[in-house]
Order: sequence, then structure tokens, then C-alpha cells
Amino acid sequence: MSGGLETWLIGGPISRHMRSNLKRMAALGLVLSLLGALLDFASGTAVLRGLSMMEPMSLQQTAIPWTISLYSLGIVLVITGLLGVSSVGLIRMRTMGFLMLLYGITMVGVGALMYEGYTPMMANTALLGLGMMGVGIVMLVNGVLMARRTDMMQTRSSSPSGGVHTLI
Repeated sequence: MSGGLETWLIGGPISRHMRSNLKRMAALGLVLSLLGALLDFASGTAVLRGLSMMEPMSLQQTAIPWTISLYSLGIVLVITGLLGVSSVGLIRMRTMGFLMLLYGITMVGVGALMYEGYTPMMANTALLGLGMMGVGIVMLVNGVLMARRTDMMQTRSSSPSGGVHTLI
């Protein structure tokens, strides 16, 4: 990437060090997304496994929406993680940071519900809940860094109007 895309993105080439930092943050986002998706899929599967052991019909009726929600969140995390390491994610680093923040808040919230026993799961609620809260907190931190990194990469234009150009 010596000229074309970088020039279009930021008005000039970025340093090799800055590019490697951006790729590292995107790779961490991918790892967190895949880990979060794995926890979501495991939690959804745990809900389905416990479905046969649930006595009250009301618990059985809430288990299916929980499973669908957890599987959906896992799929969205995988797609977002893969987009984050692509050129789309590197171009839209701030957007990816805000998405990571949103997913982190969601993971912490769902993990807290699981840990407290508000979900229709019979086993592994505390362990999976703590795991989801831990991944969610790291997602929050990574999201803040990704969004903030973009803010720090703004520079004044040398154009007569003196407008601000975003580097990423």
C-alpha cells in the first residue's frame, strides 16, 4: 500500500509503524469477536441442552428466544470480526470501534444476566457468564482504543480552507 488507497484515505502515506498498530488493533478485534462468538454459541447450546430438563412451560418458552438471540449475536460477532481485519474495517476504524463498544456492552449485560441466573440455563451459567463479562470488558477497552485512535489521527489540512481531514 504505497500510494493509491492511503492517499485517498488520508491525503498522504502513513508510517509503517502506524499501519502495523492499526492492523494489530484489528487483529485483536477479530480474536475478541471470535472468542465472544464461541461463548455465545456455547451459551446458546447450553440453553438448548437444558430445554428438556425445564419443568415450567414458561421457562421452555423463554429458552428459544434466548437461544436465537445468542446464536444471532455470535453470527454478528463473526461477521464484524472478519470485516474488521479487511480493508473495510481498516478504513472505518472508528465505526468498528463503536461497534466493538456496543458488542462489549451487550456481552457484559448478557454475561451479568447469565451469572445472576436470569437466563433459562440449567448448568454452566456462572462460568459462561463470567467469560462473557470478561470478553465484554476487553471489547469495551478495545473499542475505546479503536475509536480514540482515529480521533488522535486527525490533522490540519494544508489546503487554504484549513479543513480537518481524518487519517483513517
